[in-house]
Amino acid sequence: MNWKDHPIVVAAIATGSSIAFCVTFIVPIYEKNNLNKISELEKADTALNEKLVKATEELLQEKNKNEDTRKKLSNEIKEKSTKILELQEEDRFNSETPFPKGFRSVQLLDNVNNIEAAYKDNKISKTKLWISVDIDDNLFSSVTYYPITFGDSKRISHVLFHFKQLDSINIDENFNIVRKTDDDLKKYGDSLYDATLKILKEKYGESKYDPEEQEHRFYINKFWQITLTARGMVISTIYEPKSILNQNIDNKKINTKP
Repeated sequence: MNWKDHPIVVAAIATGSSIAFCVTFIVPIYEKNNLNKISELEKADTALNEKLVKATEELLQEKNKNEDTRKKLSNEIKEKSTKILELQEEDRFNSETPFPKGFRSVQLLDNVNNIEAAYKDNKISKTKLWISVDIDDNLFSSVTYYPITFGDSKRISHVLFHFKQLDSINIDENFNIVRKTDDDLKKYGDSLYDATLKILKEKYGESKYDPEEQEHRFYINKFWQITLTARGMVISTIYEPKSILNQNIDNKKINTKP
């Protein structure tokens, strides 16, 4: 029997031929198929990423649009709130005195004893430097009077009307705790400030603005001075209080009380 015809040799030759056939024809086909699948997967991945990017951009645009709408509505609410306050409060001020109506019984250079007599039903806090009175008002939460010693008495040198502030925490009708944001608190404070500034300008003319101190100053009848700050409204005189008292100026003539 010829060795070439031996079954093992024949099997080996057949196996070798099969391997060669696989390497030559079948493997490249599989490789091509795999490459095609990889390419398709890469394209699908790219398309998916593009959709994701587009969806993210649309989401951001919608978010920005909603934020712009929210800001616009918030500003409109602030402007209307300021206007309402302005209309409610403008009649409380007049050109003869810087003190708002309801707070004219105690004025500059008065004896500090007048404070307790004027605010019998209010909570009053005292230190050596000031006397503060809690009040119920649309614009202000309290009034602080600052005394100076003059002879045997103490007189009022200047007065600070503190702007109201929102409570940072409230309880709603369902007894849930509602926290005000910093933005809410700022907008409320700004509305009080803006309303007061507009009223003062209408009653007393343009102010002198100090950009360094961020204060508006109004001068009234060549005697009074109002200083408007973020904290509130300070009423004082353009003169040194003791010099006025030393000149024996009649306090009733100084303090006009319409």
